[in-house]
Formats: sequence, C-alpha cells, structure tokens
Amino acid sequence: MVWGLVGCGDRLDAIRRLLAGGAPGPVIITGGPGAGRTSLLRRVCEQVDGEKDAALWVKPAGPDHFSALRPWLPDDFPCHGQFDDLVGIAVAAMTAWAGGRRAVVMVDDAHLADHASLLTLRLLSRSGAAFLLVTRAEMTGPAAGPDPTELLRYERGVKTVRLEPLSLDEVAAVTAEAVGGRLSPATAQALQALTGGNPRSLHDLVVGDRLGERMVRIEGTRRLAEPLAVGTVMTAGDPRRMVAAARAAWRDLALDRAGELCKLAMWHGVGEPLAGVWANLLLLRGRADRGLAFLDSLRPGRIEGSSELALAKAMSLAFGLGRPDAAAAFLRTAATRGPGCPMSRLLAYRAWILASTERTGTATERTGAATERTGAAAEVLQRVGLRDGDREAALFVHGTRAALAFAEHRYGEAVFHYRRALATTDRLRDSVPWMPPYLTARLIDALLMAGRTSEATTATTGFHGGEHSAAWEVAVALSGPSRRREAPAPAPEMARAE
Repeated sequence: MVWGLVGCGDRLDAIRRLLAGGAPGPVIITGGPGAGRTSLLRRVCEQVDGEKDAALWVKPAGPDHFSALRPWLPDDFPCHGQFDDLVGIAVAAMTAWAGGRRAVVMVDDAHLADHASLLTLRLLSRSGAAFLLVTRAEMTGPAAGPDPTELLRYERGVKTVRLEPLSLDEVAAVTAEAVGGRLSPATAQALQALTGGNPRSLHDLVVGDRLGERMVRIEGTRRLAEPLAVGTVMTAGDPRRMVAAARAAWRDLALDRAGELCKLAMWHGVGEPLAGVWANLLLLRGRADRGLAFLDSLRPGRIEGSSELALAKAMSLAFGLGRPDAAAAFLRTAATRGPGCPMSRLLAYRAWILASTERTGTATERTGAATERTGAAAEVLQRVGLRDGDREAALFVHGTRAALAFAEHRYGEAVFHYRRALATTDRLRDSVPWMPPYLTARLIDALLMAGRTSEATTATTGFHGGEHSAAWEVAVALSGPSRRREAPAPAPEMARAE
C-alpha cells in the first residue's frame, strides 16, 4: 500500500490518459503538505514508456537562473548573455538530450524552482517536445516570494489536479488495512478529526506510532484500548489539535468519537487537559467509579482548582454512585479552599445537585432532605444572585429553582425556570454541552405534569437527535445512580504507559 496514493486512483488514471493522448498543456498537481503530491508524481514517473518518452525528474536547486536544469545543460552553457538567447540554448539542449523522444518532465515542488528553468520548460511544453507535470504546495498564508508556477496557470490546455483530504470512508479503509481489521465508526471519525484526512499525518499515527498495538477488538470492530495510565507511548500528532478535536466532539455530544479522541490523547501523554471530558464520558457510560479514579490520580489540588473538574467529580459521586451528600460536601469544601474556582459557581453546582438528585429512605428522611435542598438553594441565591456576570452560575441557579419547584409540585413554575435555564445554555456549549438535553428532558416532564401535552410533544421533537441518541443517554445517566457497565479490558501489552 502506497499511503500517498490513497484516494488518488482516479487522479492517476486521468493523468495517464493525458499522457497517452499527448495533451498539449502542463499538468499542475496541487495539495497541502503530506497530501501525496510527490507520491503521485513518482507513480507517473514509474509508468513512463521509455521507448517513446524520456523521463526527467527535475529538482529545484535555488534561485539562480537555470539551476534546476543544470544536470541537462552542456558544460559550456554560458553564465551571461541575453536572457532570451539563454532560454533558447537551454531549450535546444533539453530537446537534444531527449534524443528524438518526447520528454516527460516532472518538477516536484515547482514553486521553489527558479523562474528561468520553468520558463524553459514552458517553451518545451508549448512546442510539443515535452509533457510537463509539476507539483506545487497550496498557499495558506502570505507567500515567501514570487511563485514561478504562476506562468503556467494560463497555458493552453493546462490541467490542475487538486489532492483533497481523505474522506471518512478512505480513512477507515486504509487504516483497517494497516491494523488488520475493520474499525469502529467512532474510531475512524476520531482519526479523521485528528489528521484532517492528511495521508502523511495518518501514516505517522497508524504506522509510525503502531496504532494497531493500542487497539482491542470489540463486537467485530477495532477501537482504541484504554491506557491504564497516562503516558507518552505515542508521539505522532499535534497535542493541541488532539485536545481541540476531543473537546469539539464533546461539545457536539458525539460521545463515542469524543471517547476515542480522549484515549488517543492519553496514549500521547496529554490526557490531563481532557480529564473533565473523560470523567463525564465515563459517567454517561455507567462507569463513574473509573472516572473518579482517573480524577483522583491527578496532581493534588488540580480538581479543586478547576470548576470543570470539580463539577465532574461531584456529578460522578451524585449521579454515578448515588452519593449526593458526598458530592455536596466536596463542593462545599472546594468552595472554601479552591484557589481557582469562583465560590458562587461551586455553591451553585452544590445546590443544583442537592435539588436534582433522587433521595431514598423513610418519609421523614425524604422530608428532611427536601428541607436541606431548599436551604442549599436559598444559600446560593443569597451569595450568587444573577448580577455577577457568571453565566454558568446563573444556569445552575435556574436549574436549582426549576428542580425545587418540580419537587414541590409547582409544575408551571418549574417550566418557567427550565426554559430560562435552557436560554442560558446558548453560550455554554463548550463547558456543559450535556445541559441542554438534560434540561429538555426535565422540561418535558414538567410540561406533562402541568397538563401541557401539546407543548411537551413539541419539545420532544429532535430530542433523540445527535450521534447515537446522545440526548437520551444524557437524560438516562443523570436521572439517578447508574449501573456500572464494564468495558472489555485492553490487552496488557497495549495498556502499559512507558
């Protein structure tokens, strides 16, 4: 398998047809770094018929005039003279070198070649003495200097072949061939998100980092194994892009893809920036105990210093293990000791968890719990209010008010507060993307209890959207203590961080 040619079969066939048909114009192959320009050009070179054509592989050699063509120019080629005369001498020398055959001239990275060499090759192409193929990089920013390939853009019969990034299906197919088995859809999506479909980046990750050794087979497909520890075992890939891709998937509630990207990040030793995402994913998968163990493995003070991590731990305790009192105690302690978290936000989390979690016990105990929840909400409203500009704290205050109203059978008031909370989530998708589906589920319950069936039906529309009905998963996971569902354990040789 030639990685640089993945997805280029149709383009290679098109160039073959042009070569066989004696097309007059040059062919310009363009694409970003690692897109496969050189691989495609080499494959064309391998297929040149030596009896009819003479293949010339030209390498840029600096800005000096004719430097790229020096290997084919005579030793007595003049260094000075009229430019047009020098070009004519160069054309004659190249024609003579071909010995009566058509020259198939391939210039890799032609944007780095000198102007005089490309001008000479253009004249050869115009005369029919040469079939010219060049590659050039796509410019994504200001050019370092003049691009000599500009003189080819308007030639008669010019053809431009652009190498696009690999599609999702192509990423899945080429990776499956490399690792020896079909990928899970989420794993393929994660690899495409991380590499952008770039063949070189994908090769470095799959082959260079031996991705197949970090995979397990589950239900007939291969996906990433979970490292037992965060360590730098793999090195290919941009850590910043890895973290950004995982957070983007989490924001979109693409839970399976986000999980694969988090595992990739941990294999690369950059799991800590995604600790909150990973813990929440484990909670939603019914494995809150694993998420708590991961959070507790972070350096001391890390959780208390991050509102994201503090909320993740509290939710895992309350919704995952059914220990809302422990979650509330942790948040109260973090609010007084955590140096990096706004106290009002942590107290808002605390009130929301106490108001939103189901309590068990005798009727007296449940009544006492309701009183405690009401007191916690009052504490938050006194300390936070809605005037300090903390939208996330305001969101949880609205959520607390809605939950308390629902618990006290004031369903119309609960609908009002759930809708206010939903309106607050617009700018918080990055931090709490699970809140909209959770609030929507609670809003539907409140509407039904209030007898507003038609509104509930409208609110239900689209609720089961998203990847793999993520909204429903969120609603179920946060409705009470979740059952632990063990995932298949990774093979020991895959799971050790070196």
